[in-house]
Amino acid sequence: KLDLLHLIASGALLLATPPDTTAAVTAGLHAAGIPSAVIGKVRPASFGVLLRDRGCYRPLTPTARDELARLLDHS
Repeated sequence: KLDLLHLIASGALLLATPPDTTAAVTAGLHAAGIPSAVIGKVRPASFGVLLRDRGCYRPLTPTARDELARLLDHS
């Protein structure tokens, strides 16, 4: 089974912006024809890396290997 949350998206770009500039950056990207979305917030390290799914939080754990490479090994 392929875990989509652990699949590396080649060509994707993650951009961190200060909260007070996020709307302007997003609008500028959209104006340039570049799709974008706010996908998270930077929190203190003590908060951990969590995934919010339907209002509930769960840990997002790192993987040792990219999901696509793992899947191709088994094909």
